[in-house]
Amino acid sequence: MLRGVLLIVLVLSIGHCSDMKDLVKKVLGDFIESSRNSDDVTKKDVGDLDCKPGTFLNETAVKCVPCKPGSFSDKENATECTLCAAGTYNNKKGQAVCAACEIGTYNGKEGQKKCSACAIGTYAGTTASTECTACSAGSFAATTGSSECSLCAAGSFSGPSASTCALCGAGTISAAAGSAECSSCPAGTSTGGVTSGAVECDDCSAGQYSSAESVSCSDCAAGSYAAKTGSAECSPCAAGSYASETASTECTLCGPASYTDKTGQSTCASCTAGTYTPYSGSVTCAACDPGTMSPAMAISCTPCSIGSHASASGSAACDACAPGTFADREGSADCSACSPGTSTGGDEGATGCAVCDVGSYAEGSGNAGCSACPSSTTSTTYSTGSTSLSDCIGPVLLAKDASDATLYTMYEAAPINNTAGEIASLVALSGDWKIRYADDPNEVMVISNGKSLNLGDNVVYTAVPDMVNVFCYIDTEEEGHGVYFRGNQVVDQKGNKCLSPCRNEARAVAGPTCQVEGEGGEAVESVCGIPKCVWDVQCYAYDGVDYRGNISTSVSGSSTYNCQSWDSNWPHYHSKFHPSPENAAAFGIGDHSHCRNPDPENAGQPWCYTTNVFTRVGFCANIARCEDSGLPIFSQ
Repeated sequence: MLRGVLLIVLVLSIGHCSDMKDLVKKVLGDFIESSRNSDDVTKKDVGDLDCKPGTFLNETAVKCVPCKPGSFSDKENATECTLCAAGTYNNKKGQAVCAACEIGTYNGKEGQKKCSACAIGTYAGTTASTECTACSAGSFAATTGSSECSLCAAGSFSGPSASTCALCGAGTISAAAGSAECSSCPAGTSTGGVTSGAVECDDCSAGQYSSAESVSCSDCAAGSYAAKTGSAECSPCAAGSYASETASTECTLCGPASYTDKTGQSTCASCTAGTYTPYSGSVTCAACDPGTMSPAMAISCTPCSIGSHASASGSAACDACAPGTFADREGSADCSACSPGTSTGGDEGATGCAVCDVGSYAEGSGNAGCSACPSSTTSTTYSTGSTSLSDCIGPVLLAKDASDATLYTMYEAAPINNTAGEIASLVALSGDWKIRYADDPNEVMVISNGKSLNLGDNVVYTAVPDMVNVFCYIDTEEEGHGVYFRGNQVVDQKGNKCLSPCRNEARAVAGPTCQVEGEGGEAVESVCGIPKCVWDVQCYAYDGVDYRGNISTSVSGSSTYNCQSWDSNWPHYHSKFHPSPENAAAFGIGDHSHCRNPDPENAGQPWCYTTNVFTRVGFCANIARCEDSGLPIFSQ
């Protein structure tokens, strides 16, 4: 009361100031109002009290008492204060109402002086909340006092009551905000290299693949492919195709001349030599047929050229036909053997067989070469293509011991050394042979064809076969083109068996003939093919008895003279060597003046009577000696 009096005095003392009057009025009014609510306000009895809202009547103390914080009274003359309900509060005494907890705060009990902020991961979205609500999965509240939860961004997730969101792990995604969990990328997709926080799964490109929950797609390995996007695995290339690069979207067919017989290959193998394929996409190469070949990497097989062959399938090369065989066409699997009487001449790779020449033969089939007759000077065949040694016609002399075993065989003139006495006999297997003592050539022993001669002396002999008119004939008009031929040949020049001896009694220009069986079985004449003598025509052999040439001049001293005709006695008479059938056959004496030797006992070479009256006989020294001439005995 004293403070009021002092205040009034103070106001009155300054009341003369008009500006201060208003201030004094305001201060005084506030003082009076405050005094009404003062704890010190009392009355003498309860009935006189007037308690306002925010206070309550304390009947014991007979006064109005302010409500404590956390309580209120909203009526006058309340007898008690009411606790603030859960979700409300007040923090001052004497309150007529409680305030609702603001959003983001709460209290769960009555009589609270304040509200608590919601913990992280929870929220209160309305006022007067009695509790905070946990953020649902897929949302979060990062701070206390949150009035709402925020959705987790795409690429992240959360469980309930989360204060933060976690990024989706490798190979997983959340495509939209508010995800409670992340989804695994299925096989054939990936997060495109994003290791965390991915929002979508991308299909693997063609040529790539992935398993589930992949961060990135892998390239298909060489030998495999993925034709479409979104492949969970790569397919192996089929047999006959390949993929040389990684990340292939398709396989390439193996080209011609190559193949693969396995799946999943990065390369194709080349066809090996002896195999081929003309096709793309081959799983194998075919073997070349017999008669063909191929190098490596071939699209076709090449026929073997003539003269070569390939016996087996799958040949890398053709082999030359061996000597004695031939291939006369391309693509031969085997070479044919030369037939009897033919040969390849010793060469390999023959395209045909040559007929053996006259003077040679080939026995059996498959001959690399023809065999020469035993003597190149005295024996020959009468035709080409001879098939046996027996086709060689010529003189043959056997030297035998006392047991009749053959020591050796002779085919031409040669000495016989029997000084040791090993040779008991000589057998003329073919032709007539003249045997002489080496130291006395004038003594002649003749072994006729098929006969033998016993040798009684241990000396050296010489053996000379008769060739003229035995193994060759004199082809001259005077000699009747072989009219005196007396050989023992048994086949004609074609190898046909003779039904009669080879002779030329008709003096035919073709030479000796024989009869053979014709196609109708009748006997027909056929040329024997007897060789023509060269020796004793172009030269004289041995003593010149068989010389039948036409040289008609002789030499005496240094002079040369013409020969007198044998049928003439002028200028020199002679009686013994006139033409006669005997002299014609034995010595070739006829109505001509050619050199002859009808007197071998006294002359060792051809001679003639001369036309010079002073010179009776002249030797024909201008005729070469056959043994020294190098001329063949006969020609064919």
